Amino acid sequence: MYAGIGLAERSSGGTVYSKKLTREYNRQLKDAVKKAVEAAMCAKDNQFKRQFLRLTLEQGLPAHKAKLTVARSILVTLYGMWKNGETYDPDIAQKRKEGNKK
Repeated sequence: MYAGIGLAERSSGGTVYSKKLTREYNRQLKDAVKKAVEAAMCAKDNQFKRQFLRLTLEQGLPAHKAKLTVARSILVTLYGMWKNGETYDPDIAQKRKEGNKK
C-alpha cells in the first residue's frame, strides 16, 4: 500500500463494492518500482520477465495489470532481502527445490 500498487477494498457484510489502487502513497517509491519493472521487461531472462510473460501470454491478463503484479513481486523480494540482510540470488527457488529433495 505504501508504494501505491496495493489494492484498497471497500466492502460491507461480505459484499465487495470496489477494489481500487490506493491514492495515498510514496510517489518516489512508486516511480522507482515502475522503472524496475520496465528494466526487468527489457532484460534478457529473469524471473520477473518470465512471470510477466506467463501472466500475459498464458493467462491472458492485460499488460498493465501484469506489470502491477510483477511490481508487487519485486517489492516483496526487495522487502525480504532488506529484512534478512541478504543479497539478490536469482536461483534461490532452484536451490530450495534441490534442498527439499535431499
